[in-house]
Amino acid sequence: ETGPAGSVIRIQDRGFAPMPATVQVETASGSLLEREIPVERWLAGETVVEIRIPAAAGPVVRVEIDPRGVLPDVDRTNNVWRRSDREEG
Repeated sequence: ETGPAGSVIRIQDRGFAPMPATVQVETASGSLLEREIPVERWLAGETVVEIRIPAAAGPVVRVEIDPRGVLPDVDRTNNVWRRSDREEG
């Protein structure tokens, strides 16, 4: 979700083994931002965590969960989101 204040990225817990998560965000300028979701958020019962990226960082074009592939994951195909042309305007 993108608005005047920036972008909101929603990360959903889809598994049964709570773990901390690294989220890598790429902006249109090519800058890479990393955000950490501590395991305590999932253990507290949250199933969706929001990450806010300020507008000054630029448009978000790609988001990847666990970019280094260090966590066990039964389906890595759902770890990457890319902005499509349809979403840009």
